[in-house]
Amino acid sequence: MRRHSFVALWTVILPSLMICSRAGAWEADVHEGLTKWLALQGGFSEHEADTIARGDGCLDESDYTSAPWTVAVMIILKGDLETSRKMQQWHFPGDGPLPSAPEKRAVVHDSLAARYPLLQIIDQPFSPNRDKNLHELGERLHAFQDSWSHEGVPDTPFHPFPFEVRRDLVWAHPAKRGGWQTHDADLTYLHPDQTVEMALQTYAILRTFLAKNPGPPVAPAAPTSVIEAQVRTFAAIASAQQKEAWLLGHGLAPDRAGTIAREISLPQVLADMQASDRASSQTIAERTFLAFTSVAEAADISSYTAKIRPPPEVTTGGAGPPPWQEPDMSRRSRMAVAST
Repeated sequence: MRRHSFVALWTVILPSLMICSRAGAWEADVHEGLTKWLALQGGFSEHEADTIARGDGCLDESDYTSAPWTVAVMIILKGDLETSRKMQQWHFPGDGPLPSAPEKRAVVHDSLAARYPLLQIIDQPFSPNRDKNLHELGERLHAFQDSWSHEGVPDTPFHPFPFEVRRDLVWAHPAKRGGWQTHDADLTYLHPDQTVEMALQTYAILRTFLAKNPGPPVAPAAPTSVIEAQVRTFAAIASAQQKEAWLLGHGLAPDRAGTIAREISLPQVLADMQASDRASSQTIAERTFLAFTSVAEAADISSYTAKIRPPPEVTTGGAGPPPWQEPDMSRRSRMAVAST
């Protein structure tokens, strides 16, 4: 009975984590779309800019390297230490030891741990094949860029409920950017200044690489003032439709721009965000708790349900968001569930 109970619980927990815990931070609009435009402005050819952008974006596309699946299955379910180290390398750059408490693994933007892999590929390209070096440059840019969106102490899935899930290995959005149960860390319009800073540093790295490893001659690099102004416009966009329009106007092919717009966590149009506010009254964390307890009760796991109780505010129709969630975060949480 106990074995079947665990199976029943995981049928809820894993899908919940796959939907709720977005550990990948910046999405394809940044990692692929913005990166390609920055490379074009920095003096790379169309082909080379695309190669870099594909390298940057690929870490969120593979089942193994993308954070939600890997965290849910390889770390939470299997407790795989090596996978946790890979997540740190790919998405949460830092030198904190593993296994250890999240407080010892805090991410700092533009840290030496985030920048050093880029310095290596700039100074000593590892392959005589230029395309392979450019793809590798893009992969290493991914973690560097994530050092802004993941800055802080990694949250623990299901926090603040009174049980822990691989707290010494797991990775999730830091609480100060919405925590494990929201998409807020992914969204540039919630973090415009950090988006601009990240983009300017990415641009500087791209130009440094090209200066030390020249490629086919193209147009001169754009001044930083132009980059900053364009990125600030990009960062402020709050709908997928507007992001698609920006990407189309800044070097992405129509099919790729459309795919990115459909996959990112923004509403298609701003009206969708307002509709989702009216349609849903539960946060992701509330729904996860209710799903967990309903399956536990169906499996007659009284020992679990007796220990696990929601905070007072985690009730349908309760006044205000749960205490662990800032009021301006609850809208994003509800929208993320409504859009799945």
